[in-house]
Amino acid sequence: MAGIMATQTVTAYPVVQDVPANLEFLSKVFGAVEKVRVVGGAGGYHAEVELGDTLIMVGGGGADVAWKGEARPMAFHVYVRKVDDVYETALGEGAKSLQVDRKSI
Repeated sequence: MAGIMATQTVTAYPVVQDVPANLEFLSKVFGAVEKVRVVGGAGGYHAEVELGDTLIMVGGGGADVAWKGEARPMAFHVYVRKVDDVYETALGEGAKSLQVDRKSI
């Protein structure tokens, strides 16, 4: 398929209920750049975003597609330069904090 990026050895592929909302969140919070968004044979979205030097594929549903399957969320560790700013942006975009901020690791 034209336009799809070459992948790294392992590529994350979370399945979410609302792909458009997820892509918007990734863009606003982490600066992810959408590369591909198509509706596949099962009636759901397949999307690819570039986040830094990493490709992430996202699949699942949305208000305007037929797919109504189950989400398969996963955790990500994303390295950012200004963690406090990104954390506040994420909360402002609807993220929920799962852990108290630790100033040193």
